[in-house]
Amino acid sequence: MTLWRIERTGLFVSSYRRLPSQLQSRVDEAILHLAESENPAEAGIQKKGRFKGYLAYEIGRSYRLIYKVINWQKIILLVVVGDHKSVYGKG
Repeated sequence: MTLWRIERTGLFVSSYRRLPSQLQSRVDEAILHLAESENPAEAGIQKKGRFKGYLAYEIGRSYRLIYKVINWQKIILLVVVGDHKSVYGKG
């Protein structure tokens, strides 16, 4: 049962579309895990710097899903997904 509503930014949609289909499936599983979680913030790592206030969900060793939890509206805002370099802009 889904507890949280999922919203996607334009950046998330475009970055998701660039992923191979196998990786898109893994991202879909991660999103479902977050949506069904009692507290999706616990599944992520608090970010600093450019993404301060956001969380990163690790998809394997190389890929990250950046998201924000809006508790009072029960919304998970998906910001961007991709490999470490494309998300953070560094190697």
